[in-house]
Amino acid sequence: LTTLTANNLVTCNGSFSPSGLGSLTTLSFPAITTIAGDFSPNLAALTTLSFPVLTSIAGTFGITGSNNLLTISLPELLTVGNLSISLGNTLQTLSLPKLTKCYGAFNPTLNAVTTCTIPLLTEVHGSFSPAFNSLANLTMNNLTIVGRFSPSPMQGCTTLSFASLAICKSHFSPNTMIQL
Repeated sequence: LTTLTANNLVTCNGSFSPSGLGSLTTLSFPAITTIAGDFSPNLAALTTLSFPVLTSIAGTFGITGSNNLLTISLPELLTVGNLSISLGNTLQTLSLPKLTKCYGAFNPTLNAVTTCTIPLLTEVHGSFSPAFNSLANLTMNNLTIVGRFSPSPMQGCTTLSFASLAICKSHFSPNTMIQL
């Protein structure tokens, strides 16, 4: 199986977790707007993950094991329960241009990401612990509230900017940064 598509699927009332399809190169669900559970595709051959009209993931947006994934593009995503993507040295671009709220943890571990676009994120109610080792600058100037601020080591990062951050509900510990 190389292609999996459902052009008319709009809502998934549970988790969306395709996995074990080692030769799947195309995953196309152009009409899906809501995933009521977790969104956790684990597809080794997939290079691009793009869901053009997905607006809400109630559970965890979690990806591991998709070792050829280069780009994640969810241009309409507004809210997510948790964000936990761990892809090591493959993913280069993370684009979530309309994401405004993360109701749980925001913990992407992406060593190769050089472009991260999440300009409208205003709230992370769990821990804010990104790890981007190849990203030079992390700017999230609309972020106003975090549950816990503890970015993981980011070896290539020289600038962190959170101009609107006003509330940290728990620990504020950027001391794990290697180079700032």
